[in-house]
Amino acid sequence: MSQVPSEKMLARSIGVAIVVLNLLLLGSALMYGSELPFQTLNKGNDAEMIVETDMLILINSSEELDEFYMQLGAGVSAPDINMDENTVLAVVAAPRPNTGYNVEITNLVENDELTVDAFIAETVPGDDCITMNVETTPYHLVMTPRKIDSDMNRIVWSPAVSVCK
Repeated sequence: MSQVPSEKMLARSIGVAIVVLNLLLLGSALMYGSELPFQTLNKGNDAEMIVETDMLILINSSEELDEFYMQLGAGVSAPDINMDENTVLAVVAAPRPNTGYNVEITNLVENDELTVDAFIAETVPGDDCITMNVETTPYHLVMTPRKIDSDMNRIVWSPAVSVCK
């Protein structure tokens, strides 16, 4: 007699499979490219900007960065960055129904085709997580010392289910 796996077991299995797939994709990207250094500028889940879909935004000027911070509503002003030598990347998720969600740029890989792969991890609360019914908009901003044009990027978005204890 076979047993049907529980939702929790399925969520864990899916989460593990996605992490393994992301590692394989990253390994493949690193075989044909090089990892770009980056540093976090800002991260949270309370963006006030309105987006309809998950997105990666490239920011290549001080004016764009100031405008983004104003739309973000993070309560802080944009940092002073030499935008002639750096690019800011922002990942912003569409609104999520409750707390427990997180997005993070985990790797930037420049490959032989002169494109940059942005690896994005999303944490999704599992069924056993305690969350609040408050809409959240997760975001993550990073800076890399490399100029990236808008036609030079690809996104690898990897959701993973968080298992709460």
